[in-house]
Amino acid sequence: ALKQKDDLLERLEAAERKAEQMSKDKRAAVEHIAAERTAGLQEALKTEQESRQEVEGKLAEMEAANQQLRAKCTDLERTRTSLQREVQDARSTQQQDAAAAAEAARRMEQMAAEERNASKKSKEQAPASPSARRGHTAGADEARVPQLEGRVRELE
Repeated sequence: ALKQKDDLLERLEAAERKAEQMSKDKRAAVEHIAAERTAGLQEALKTEQESRQEVEGKLAEMEAANQQLRAKCTDLERTRTSLQREVQDARSTQQQDAAAAAEAARRMEQMAAEERNASKKSKEQAPASPSARRGHTAGADEARVPQLEGRVRELE
């Protein structure tokens, strides 16, 4: 009975050692798996962080480029507005010049009409001989030329 008891104790101790060894093996396996998962998670986190930093860097570059484009667009808009004003001013000046030219043409026509009327009057009052009449008209015309040229310059 003692031998059976010793034998049972020995088997019990062997079972406890085996259970303890299995527990250690199981713990080691769990720790190994946990370490692998932790390493995998850390690697994934590191990769994610690097990707995030890369994306943030690209976003910062894109934002800087967008700001430059906004500034350029603002400058182009100002230039466009300025050019539109210049075109409007040029059109206005052109219209004023056209109106002034039309007025000058009207005045010149009026002066020519006045000159024709004066010429008719001078012919009516001129001597009867053609050579005398030519001389009288030519002298009057020559006297009016500088006046007419001055008026044309004024109107221009």
